Amino acid sequence: MKYSSFWRLHDKLEEGIEQARLAHRGYEKKGGGEGGRYLPPPVRNGSIHTSVRLACAIRYFAGGSPYDLMGKYGISHTVVMESVWYVVEAVNNLQEMDIEYPESAEEQDKIALQFKQVSLAGIDICAGAIDGILIWIKKPAMKEAAGAECGQAKFLCGRKGKFGLNCQAVSDVRGQILDISIAYGGSSSDCLAFERSKLFDRCENGLMKNGNVIFGDNAYLNTQYMATPYTNVSGIELQNQR
Repeated sequence: MKYSSFWRLHDKLEEGIEQARLAHRGYEKKGGGEGGRYLPPPVRNGSIHTSVRLACAIRYFAGGSPYDLMGKYGISHTVVMESVWYVVEAVNNLQEMDIEYPESAEEQDKIALQFKQVSLAGIDICAGAIDGILIWIKKPAMKEAAGAECGQAKFLCGRKGKFGLNCQAVSDVRGQILDISIAYGGSSSDCLAFERSKLFDRCENGLMKNGNVIFGDNAYLNTQYMATPYTNVSGIELQNQR
């Protein structure tokens, strides 16, 4: 990320990060008068700037270790992880950063045209490609699983042997995410996870325009708005019969 890009992102998230910090600090205003007369809890090494919290979150999301960030910024492990969640909350509350598949036929046609330009077969109705990915997590505690109203095993992907969340994402030809949903644990199939998404409901209610469809692999079902591969395209079974 360029230095200028970081600060543009910070300007958008600064207020949300600070609001998240204040909401989660667990300190009540006390005393008389409007807002009370009080002193906030002391900060041993001074206040931590929102830019530091954003930098910690970005580096953590890129795979950085919280322990490296502790040494880099002179903060505790707790502060690093708190900063990550403050940034997550700030992003989730910023409407400008909502990711939702476009409703308009013009936008869908534009996406389809981009796919057509790289299609050797001249396919001109692909207005997005969908696939699932396992977002790895540590094994959730019993309490965390109970909070999600399911057992720990629901987060285990048997095929990959890892705990995680089933993420469904639609992208354009450049890989830019057009829609994203995380509603199920890693044990869920892509088809079921997609049918739990908001995008599925929108598609069922006529989201796709001008004959455009989303392309997916054979983990999904062939419908009026979803194109999946035909079976035996390579003709292997026919060859074996000969």
